Amino acid sequence: MTEPRRLSARIRIVALTMLVVASALAATLLLLWRVLNAEEARSVDRALEQEALELNESVRTTELLDGEAAIAFARRVLVDYLETNVPTRNESLLAVQDGVPFLQSSDPPGDVSSFVETFGGVTEPAFFDLDTDAGPARLLAQPIVEGDRQVGLLAITEFTAERTGQIELTIRNTLLVTAAALLVALALAWVVAGRILRPIGLLAETAREITEHDLTRRLPVQGADEIASLISSFNAMVDRLDTALASQREFLDDAGHELRTPITIMRGHLELAGDDPARLAECRPVVVGELDRMARIVDDMLLLARAEQVDFLRVHPVDVDELLVALMDKVNAISGHRWVVDEHPVGVVDDDADRLTQAMLNLAVNAARHTDDGGEIGIGARLTDAEFTLWVRDTGEGIAEADQERIFRRFARSTTQRPNGSAGLGLAISQAIVEAHGGSIAVTSTPGHGATFTLHLPVTAPPTITEGVVRWPAS
Repeated sequence: MTEPRRLSARIRIVALTMLVVASALAATLLLLWRVLNAEEARSVDRALEQEALELNESVRTTELLDGEAAIAFARRVLVDYLETNVPTRNESLLAVQDGVPFLQSSDPPGDVSSFVETFGGVTEPAFFDLDTDAGPARLLAQPIVEGDRQVGLLAITEFTAERTGQIELTIRNTLLVTAAALLVALALAWVVAGRILRPIGLLAETAREITEHDLTRRLPVQGADEIASLISSFNAMVDRLDTALASQREFLDDAGHELRTPITIMRGHLELAGDDPARLAECRPVVVGELDRMARIVDDMLLLARAEQVDFLRVHPVDVDELLVALMDKVNAISGHRWVVDEHPVGVVDDDADRLTQAMLNLAVNAARHTDDGGEIGIGARLTDAEFTLWVRDTGEGIAEADQERIFRRFARSTTQRPNGSAGLGLAISQAIVEAHGGSIAVTSTPGHGATFTLHLPVTAPPTITEGVVRWPAS
């Protein structure tokens, strides 16, 4: 079953943008149409009410003749009003008495006399919406009353077809402008989305081209926005992968070489021994020794692999005094040398005591291997508010300057140091432990004058120092 084809991110972004913009424009047009119609209706009603006010003013200012009946007075007022008032182009005036139209303004836009039954009997001003032969109309029936009896009525009518047409024209023009704006917005959104997504497309293409054998591809970083940050993070990730894979390949090559040697030795001895029990007994210690060496190499390799895990360290308060005392107890078991404490601070820091002891013992064993019997090896520590420092110094043959950085690599050995049977992982393990603490390890040495390995560990909180520095004399 094939996976359904998905729309591209560019199309989805543009479609969503257009949906939002189109919805906003449609809502704006609807609101504009309603506002224009409401305003136009108010304008029509104000015009009709103005005519009614003028009629009322005529009624108030016209004198009643002697003996003149109310119905005759109303008729005279209506006739005078229609003869002296000229309605606008879309307006008509119709005088009504006893429910019968008797006078209308000249050239009316439409005829409303057929609707007299609808509005002719009112005794209070009233609005009516009519559908005439000239289109929709708004009518105000303004009666002239005596007591509670209507004696005359003026029907003031505004034909709104032209006004409605103007509103519709405005809406149509606005719609055309809106459609053009929508098309422009569509084009801009398409272009902008393409520019924004182009780096992501290049990112995906580069990711597809990257393999474990080729991690050289990088993307140029342009600008300082989120896309640039993403590309920078991608390039940094590829750099880390490149470094990790290179280190892994180097590690596997070196490990294969180191493990191949004991395997070759064991195979050679076993092949020479054949089935002879005496010879097998002779080669057994050699085979067991090589197996032990292989086991140590594998254990060290596993330790280095674990050093990259988050649970590698178990940090807790460490008493520096107790750490150095325990360390001296352990190194004194390495016979043949004179062990001294150079500097011994007293205080408490937050570190992993077991791992620090392991790192220092690796350095101590390394120093013992390269120091003549009876030579002096010093161990010391220093504690400040910012840094906890540990070191091991020896009086051996020293390390050439060209080798001082290389010796921390896995399976690496100094070219000036004598063969000692070590796999070359001790310094790498010490470095991994220190770096897991967020610190660093350094070596200072002059060939022929020994070497000093120093662990620099950051102090995350001010250390608790109970006493000053204690210096132990050489013993």
